[in-house]
Amino acid sequence: MAPNAHHIIDNSTIVGSVSAAISDATTVVGTSARQRRAPSQHIHPKQLAKLMDRGPISILFGPEDTGLTNNDLQHVDQLLTIPTIENKSLNLGQSVTVICAALGVSQSQANPSIPSSIGAARKAMLTKSLIEVLTHVGYLKGQSDRNVYATLYQLISRFRATDQEAKAALGMIKKIRRRIVNTNHEISS
Repeated sequence: MAPNAHHIIDNSTIVGSVSAAISDATTVVGTSARQRRAPSQHIHPKQLAKLMDRGPISILFGPEDTGLTNNDLQHVDQLLTIPTIENKSLNLGQSVTVICAALGVSQSQANPSIPSSIGAARKAMLTKSLIEVLTHVGYLKGQSDRNVYATLYQLISRFRATDQEAKAALGMIKKIRRRIVNTNHEISS
């Protein structure tokens, strides 16, 4: 352990899932040595600090041998790849060091503040509510639930909505869903 870093370990929190770990994050960044086909936007480590202006971020690192799973990647707003010359990937310690260094340099070049956007838990709630509506109108028939979920989550992430706007959107979605359910009930009666 690094000298004088015991307070970091002592103040850490252990959670049981990725969802719990990222629940307060407005942006979730996944690290990967591979170029992936996920709908996430790909960013360079130098771009990471700009995301912090939106609010708290979470950075997901996968195991060295396999990287992040497809389930982990469903939570990711941005995908970060550390450019390397000879090696395809870095080990976990090196990756964390590069990311921390990029953040440290960027912090010294203070960016203007941008209003905070909603956290991962609220984004997931909005996405699930939209999936329910899309299911009721038959949109998901023949479509991959996982791909539609990922696309909606990415879209919601780009809106940078405030918590108040997200609550209003959830209210609208619930009203639309009720109307669809009631209309379907009347038709079938």
